[in-house]
Amino acid sequence: MTSTLTFADCRVAESGRLPGARGLKSALACLSQARFGIGWGAIGAAMDCYETARRYAGIRKQFDGKPIASHQLVQEKLAWMITEITKAQLLALHAGG
Repeated sequence: MTSTLTFADCRVAESGRLPGARGLKSALACLSQARFGIGWGAIGAAMDCYETARRYAGIRKQFDGKPIASHQLVQEKLAWMITEITKAQLLALHAGG
């Protein structure tokens, strides 16, 4: 969710200001670094989801008594997942370099 926050005629004490900051550029500079960490955090969460799904597919048995991981549709979905995660990793590496 995005919203607008406006301060009119607001004074900030010297103790509440960023040291050496000049304008909004200084405050926004830290956001660029935070975006990098947030991106990698999301990729880490995706990796955990993939590993959980992969393990579950190896354990869960259905119909013929074989694990669902033996079915091509499940294999395709897992392959798609890891491909998308790998693409995200490469994009994050490119953005950081």
